[in-house]
Amino acid sequence: MQGEPGYVRVAPSTSEYFGAELRPALLRQVAEETGGRYYPAARALDVAEDMVYSPSGATVVERQDLWDMPALLVVLLAALGAEWTLRRRRGVA
Repeated sequence: MQGEPGYVRVAPSTSEYFGAELRPALLRQVAEETGGRYYPAARALDVAEDMVYSPSGATVVERQDLWDMPALLVVLLAALGAEWTLRRRRGVA
C-alpha cells in the first residue's frame, strides 16, 4: 500500500532578510536601557578608543598559572578522568 507522494521545496531562505533595515531609534533605546552606547557608522572608530578607557575600572585582566590554583587543576583532571572512564565503559575509547 502506497501513500501520497511527498514533496520537498529546496530554495534559499529569504526570512533572514525580512526587516533587516537599520533602526537607530531602537538601537539607541537598547543602548540606553543596558548602560551601553550607540555609535552611528560615522563614529565607528570611536568604539575602540572608548573601550580602552573604561570609567568603571573593571577591565583588569589577571592571569594565573594552573599550579597557582590547585583546586581548579584537580577539578580539570577529575573531569578528564571521568570522561575517559565513561568512554572506556561504553567501548568508545
